[in-house]
Amino acid sequence: MAKRVICFALGGNIATQNASFNRLIENLHSENYRFFGAVDGFRTFETGYVCELNPGQIPKKISGFIAGAGRYTLLNKDETIDQNKLDKANEFFKKGKFDIAIGSAGDDHGKQMEILKKELEGRVNVYVINKTMDNDLGGRDGIDRAPYTDFTNGFQSAVVNGVKMIHQHFHGAWTNNLPYLVSHFSRDVNWTGIALAYWGLADKIIYGELPEEHPGHSIDKIYEIIREAQKKNNKVYGREFAMIIVPESTRIKDIQHESNELIDAHGHGKLQPELLANSLKVALETRYNLKTQTVGITYEMRNFKPTNEDIDYAERSANAITYAIRKGENGLESIFKIREDSDTQVESGTAPDTWVEAATAPIEKVSQKRYASYYPKPFIDEDKFEVTDEIGIYYKALFGKRKSLSHILPRKLKIIDVFR
Repeated sequence: MAKRVICFALGGNIATQNASFNRLIENLHSENYRFFGAVDGFRTFETGYVCELNPGQIPKKISGFIAGAGRYTLLNKDETIDQNKLDKANEFFKKGKFDIAIGSAGDDHGKQMEILKKELEGRVNVYVINKTMDNDLGGRDGIDRAPYTDFTNGFQSAVVNGVKMIHQHFHGAWTNNLPYLVSHFSRDVNWTGIALAYWGLADKIIYGELPEEHPGHSIDKIYEIIREAQKKNNKVYGREFAMIIVPESTRIKDIQHESNELIDAHGHGKLQPELLANSLKVALETRYNLKTQTVGITYEMRNFKPTNEDIDYAERSANAITYAIRKGENGLESIFKIREDSDTQVESGTAPDTWVEAATAPIEKVSQKRYASYYPKPFIDEDKFEVTDEIGIYYKALFGKRKSLSHILPRKLKIIDVFR
């Protein structure tokens, strides 16, 4: 009898979920496995809706998951298990006669897949394909490098697509002689902000991951660093532009961008990066008469076409889970480990598939949140509000060398004063 596999896309979608599930089906369909997509994630526990997935049916170059994703949770607002929802999940697996559950999940839903693993022990094997464009999985255990995963599925596409947008907006910043405030998704951590700032060639980052007691960055200080960047660019390029990264994970004194009314399934207030940037824009103009432009890089990070590199990572994740399924292992999540010498490997031109290894580790370990500040070397010079070259070394295997502004901007013009 064929083994029945149910696939969940949980939480916010990323660019490469279709690619991962497509590869799983390619790997196992001929080995007497039948695949089903849970319609809208864990919502299927309420509706019972699934759809059968067959080889060639899933378009791997389209973002998200064809069966839908959902933020439905098994937990109460206080993070305790909702027994009624868990009972419905049990009934779903029983009625559906599923043997295997695979979730594309971040930290919140990864922990819930671990709950299902314990609840369904002996009846259903549970696996997770790591997922989050925020790159905040992997925990911390005192090892120099990321203890369980160096990066996550979806992160590479999110950053590459965001960087392309930032590079384009330099043209507007140059033309209009303005600082640009670039807000973006990244709920709790600095990872995407650091990468966008480094490969996007931004002048400054209003960084997050602030201690609870931190009052938030002052608008006075932000004004000061923007003017510093403008003056520096004016010397080099003859234009007072600046590119400033404003992650939604940051806090700015006197600006509230977390909604008290819009609460997600996990009890989180919805962060509003566009509101953050617009509020900062108003404050800078009313206090200092400093005009700025705002740019939001948000759902583009989830919805734009995945990069070929990210598709490769997604498929390698699926291969790692395939291996675990064939061995009959349970409770594992896909991980990525960047080779210690990957930066020199990139420089020497070795094959890209040797720079990163895909493997698995226990769900309960991988689903722990990982902050950029856990890394032993600083990615941010907090006094200067600038990223350091450490992020370029760590993630060279993902993004390569960064360009220079000379590849993006015109040369400095020679100004002639007709009045003199």
